[in-house]
Amino acid sequence: MAFSSEKHKSLFPLVLLIFVSLTCLCQSTNTSSSNTTNTTQTTSSPSSNVTLKRIPGCKTGLNPIYRYLCDRRAAWGIVLETLASSGFLFSIALFLGLLLWSLWLCVSFKEQRSSIGGTVFSMSLFLLATAGIFAITFSFIIRHTSQTCPTRLFLFSIFFSLAFSCLLARCLALLGFAAARGWGEPALALGLFTIQVIISTQWLIVVLVRDEKPCEYSQEEFVMMQIYVMCLLVISLILSLHFLCRSCNTYTYRFKYPNSGWL
Repeated sequence: MAFSSEKHKSLFPLVLLIFVSLTCLCQSTNTSSSNTTNTTQTTSSPSSNVTLKRIPGCKTGLNPIYRYLCDRRAAWGIVLETLASSGFLFSIALFLGLLLWSLWLCVSFKEQRSSIGGTVFSMSLFLLATAGIFAITFSFIIRHTSQTCPTRLFLFSIFFSLAFSCLLARCLALLGFAAARGWGEPALALGLFTIQVIISTQWLIVVLVRDEKPCEYSQEEFVMMQIYVMCLLVISLILSLHFLCRSCNTYTYRFKYPNSGWL
């Protein structure tokens, strides 16, 4: 039973890691397609503003950049925002459940307050990052503008780096690294996360502000900003698989035949 609990703990971050990586690939595709269609959307916005009155599901006078949030003819926007809202609410529910569980544990077992504080804080950061990943989906549904462009680029890498940093710190804690034990786990996650904040901020200043063209960048430049995030993803995946394989290899069981001893 002890191993079963440990095995599920190792599978949980691995499943979440794969899910977040698939979401990352989907969001990258949306970013590239939005960048290539920026000129077309800019030229067609006046006509969209005129025909917005005839779009089913949207109220009269709504800004055209929000049309995909309510346009029934473009069902992908409504479906995507429904899934994003469900994921956001589910992440917040898990976050609140984690806080209530930790509060109950601290009240019931006062001697464990110091031992679970760092782990709970790190898991809370991960759940908040996951909720943020679902939340930035709305910036991809809204049309590409000079306001949504920096939001997409900056928060995209920030939330993913925070999630992967928490997963990496958790993997190191499970593998027994002394630096990732206790409050060292959230400290390590925040340290790894701060590096991406610096990279994203510098990227916004150098790439988006140059030549006074806030939304003109190449796909190569966008990929360069995600190199650190992809490194966190790969390292977290490798360590998760290593911990999973080590748990499976060290698992033993004992079976007792009738009228015989333990084997």
